[in-house]
Amino acid sequence: MKPLTKRILIGLSACILLVAILGGLYYARLKKELSFSPITLPLSAGGTSFDLSLELPKDWSAQEIDPQVPASSVFAVESVLTYARGYRFFCGETYVGSLMCDQYEAEPDSPNWAIYAQLVYGAQYFWDTELSYKTVVDGPQACVATTEVLYSAAAAGANGLGKQEITNRGILAYSKTAPVYIAFEIDGSRLSERQLAAVAKSVSLFEVTTTTFTAGASIGVGGFSTASFSVSSTFNHFRYVHQNGRYKSSALEPYYLR
Repeated sequence: MKPLTKRILIGLSACILLVAILGGLYYARLKKELSFSPITLPLSAGGTSFDLSLELPKDWSAQEIDPQVPASSVFAVESVLTYARGYRFFCGETYVGSLMCDQYEAEPDSPNWAIYAQLVYGAQYFWDTELSYKTVVDGPQACVATTEVLYSAAAAGANGLGKQEITNRGILAYSKTAPVYIAFEIDGSRLSERQLAAVAKSVSLFEVTTTTFTAGASIGVGGFSTASFSVSSTFNHFRYVHQNGRYKSSALEPYYLR
């Protein structure tokens, strides 16, 4: 290898290493600035139950939406998507965002506009899945991105958000293992674009599944043929034991199927 070529390769390797280190420091700094706190929210859409985990500023709180109790102002995502469970977010008593979920009918590798079809075709209110859409995480379980949420003056007024055109910030994430997605709309003044990316980077979606175990004489439980029980990733975290001729659950030894 020529000395010049060798020096170029060494220089490129050093640059790549430096970028990786600076990237790690950058997200660490954002987390410190925001004082993130982890939160897990149960959601369901179209018969599919799943857990959403993410990190939010510590002074934010989540409240499950009661459709019978209107908020002082409503982010339009609440009226666009159908849902079984949705959440509103508050900083102190200030309403700062809404998170909803829904099903998608496209294939997981379809274009963004097909997956988030309910959100992109509004004339007065829509989520940008092209110009401002930035993928933050694209893993085997889910794809997560940040984007802008656009309101016309009429849509802003109808939702109690003022009388001028506004742009909010949004996080979109869809599962690759189940046809569900979440849309998290946030007051555009609450998080910077970089801070929004840090929140989006923490998003994970886990489908809640149930596994049935069968125990019997084949594993040494004498006198019984079979006994079945179910353990899910959210509920029934118990170890089942055979004791004094009976199957008994113990909450002292939890099982987590993740």
